[in-house]
Amino acid sequence: IGNGRIGGMVFGGVAKETIQLNEDSLWYGGPIRGDNPDAQTYMPEIRRLLQQGRQAEAEHLARMGLMSSPKYFHPYQPLGEMLLWMQKHEGPVEEYERELCLEEAVARVRYVRDHTMYEREYFSSAADQVLAVRLTADTPGAITVGVNLMRRPF
Repeated sequence: IGNGRIGGMVFGGVAKETIQLNEDSLWYGGPIRGDNPDAQTYMPEIRRLLQQGRQAEAEHLARMGLMSSPKYFHPYQPLGEMLLWMQKHEGPVEEYERELCLEEAVARVRYVRDHTMYEREYFSSAADQVLAVRLTADTPGAITVGVNLMRRPF
């Protein structure tokens, strides 16, 4: 799940769920200036090639002369993992379902344990810049959860 800036991969089981988190400002090596100081010198030639209908040559020169320097991004580093520990959820459950609904942009886990229907929903909002988790149960007071955030090995 994600919104273009914050992302999460949801996996796990009934008693323990893991959300691997990513956020687009965490890069290996820190910030860099990618401006190519020589880019302007190629513009007149690119324009000339385009005016002559030589599209492929103009594209090649633009790729070589206008792109940032260096021509690659540093790899992302993970933000960390958020772990959900559902208390007293070890053992068998019924009607277990895990889904990713692309139309709603929601990841869900549903199951029945001791006659109670549990649901976990994971979604992300671009407008609010959040990644959210919603835990529900059809029996009042049935949810007890521990949450930790860890950034190993960082």
